[in-house]
Amino acid sequence: MKKYLRYILPVCLAGSLCTSCTDFFETDSDGVLKTEGQRYQDETTARAGLFGLLQGLQRIGDNYVIMGELRGDLMDVTENSSQELRDISRFEVDAENSYLKEREYYSLINNCNYYIHRLDTTISRREDDNSYPVKILRPYMAQAKTLRAWCYLQLCLDYGRVKYADEPFWMSAVRWRCRRWTWTVCCPY
Repeated sequence: MKKYLRYILPVCLAGSLCTSCTDFFETDSDGVLKTEGQRYQDETTARAGLFGLLQGLQRIGDNYVIMGELRGDLMDVTENSSQELRDISRFEVDAENSYLKEREYYSLINNCNYYIHRLDTTISRREDDNSYPVKILRPYMAQAKTLRAWCYLQLCLDYGRVKYADEPFWMSAVRWRCRRWTWTVCCPY
């Protein structure tokens, strides 16, 4: 019996490994989010979207603190610091510095634009509906716009001039404006 088990077990194991699911390569999936015509259904989903923006803010938080504090008067570098940190402290930052995260700022700006666009669609379609409290969503819109303005301010402080967009980049007609704007144009407050 042990002799047969020695031959049957590997054959059964190899046979089970060689089988596959027939729908493995099928591309139609319900797990794909379709964004066209989508809007926030209630306050909970709008709040979840805002929390997603704040999570993006956490990704750039460390570099923001390092860039701000090393350029300020209350912190200085030591002899053990890296050359990149010394360059930041001396205001001699080049484009190769790993602490400059321009892409993450623009990613957060684009997410804010997307959120504002979708929330604005929700508000405009629900204003006539008295059962849906639209005034609850307006502070979320203000927070997203404030976060976007803060990102532009940080980019202007780091780079001097920035590319400006106030609509989501995924829309085919929208392109980042090639002309770089200064902080007085982006934040005229």
